[in-house]
Amino acid sequence: PMFRFAMRLMGQSDASAPQQDEGGNAGKYGFHLHDMFFTKLSEAYIFRELNKARDAAEKYFSIYCTQTNTMRWCVLRRLSPPATFFGRFYAGLVSFWVAREINDKKKSKKWIQRGVECKDEIEK
Repeated sequence: PMFRFAMRLMGQSDASAPQQDEGGNAGKYGFHLHDMFFTKLSEAYIFRELNKARDAAEKYFSIYCTQTNTMRWCVLRRLSPPATFFGRFYAGLVSFWVAREINDKKKSKKWIQRGVECKDEIEK
């Protein structure tokens, strides 16, 4: 995803790049998945692709939310502070954006809660 993202930033959106898929590796390669989902999330946010941003954010949050709190702490602890900051920053921006754009109040509250959690983690 990083190569495709770089090519899109340079205005060459038709560039082909090898596709990576998370395919059931969530427990084994959490750090790689974090990078991949963060790249997809930030790319979709920058290019204003709501559906792609929402899907990438769901997957990004699933790395933390489906694991135990110990795993969550471990993943966040091992990431460098800039990676944690930018990951949570863009995840929060996408969360608030999705909350504003969807019409379902229940789902909107879930996205707002995610955005607030990201904001709170950044402020710590």
